Amino acid sequence: SRAPLPPQGSFADVGRFAVALSSPVPNPDLLKAVETPAPGETFAPTQHFSGKPVLVTFIVQVPPYTPFTSSIYISTDQSGWNAQAIPMDRVDALHYQITRRFNSGTIFRYLYDRGSLQSQEVAQNGLARQPRDLVVTDADVRVLRDTVYAWQDSAPGAVNQPQPQIMPTPYNPAPFPNLPTSVPPPQPPPGRPPAN
Repeated sequence: SRAPLPPQGSFADVGRFAVALSSPVPNPDLLKAVETPAPGETFAPTQHFSGKPVLVTFIVQVPPYTPFTSSIYISTDQSGWNAQAIPMDRVDALHYQITRRFNSGTIFRYLYDRGSLQSQEVAQNGLARQPRDLVVTDADVRVLRDTVYAWQDSAPGAVNQPQPQIMPTPYNPAPFPNLPTSVPPPQPPPGRPPAN
């Protein structure tokens, strides 16, 4: 039809309408993934969030013994602790960063890792670290500066468990391909039949 389209409402009118009908309690859709805090613990602040997009920059300093070829990731409770959920960009030998956009009111816990759960960060005392908490407030920009003191798989003085893929098995009798070929494979002691 050639009839002109009806005029659209102004954004000011829509904004006044939305504010007037807003509930005085936080939007449950913005806070639906929050775990129930322990008794006496308050995780989420009792303030209201607008849900506006906020640029959040994570900057992390890693230990000096971190392998130069390592990639650093952020794993979160919202990703099911996926060890490669948020890849970070290298800034220099000891610093990585990533900037992501989150809506205000977003709440999650996070840890840094090197791509697997066996290489997660540990606390300064070498024990498992409690996840960091992030509550995205109504600021325009947020910068988080964190420090990783040690990695679970390579902390100085830590006793590392052997990984299953490097143990000799009947299906992988030589898991160490860099051994010299002049060394014969292990044999049972003389006079003893091979184990079945």
